[in-house]
Amino acid sequence: MSWLLQQVLQEHKSWSKRTGSDDLVFGNDRGRPLNRSNLQNRVLRYACDRAKVQRVAFHSFRHAHATWHKEVGTHPTDVSGILGHASVNVTQDIYTHSTRESQRQAMDKIAERLSGGVLDTNGHKTQPGRYSVN
Repeated sequence: MSWLLQQVLQEHKSWSKRTGSDDLVFGNDRGRPLNRSNLQNRVLRYACDRAKVQRVAFHSFRHAHATWHKEVGTHPTDVSGILGHASVNVTQDIYTHSTRESQRQAMDKIAERLSGGVLDTNGHKTQPGRYSVN
């Protein structure tokens, strides 16, 4: 568990009415498990509509989480373990996705290699060389 998640859960616990050792971290007003369809229909759809973004399912967050790990360079075996997958192939083939930003970064790395490593972040040469950028 990350330090950030620990901090968020501690804050949640500080204002939660139910803090007993047998209480759910996230429960309904009666302390019972949350209903999946209620969460989807009353919470997530409402939040997406209010933010004016495309509606998504909660499962989409697993895909996003795996993709973020890929983007920050987490080893695929570790991502697979975090998600509880038996196979790294499931994680890589189904859960991680390519993003425009990761594609751009990959192309920038190739451009840097082809130019001898003298391009700035805007793709412009930082010193005179064989290749010119007009």
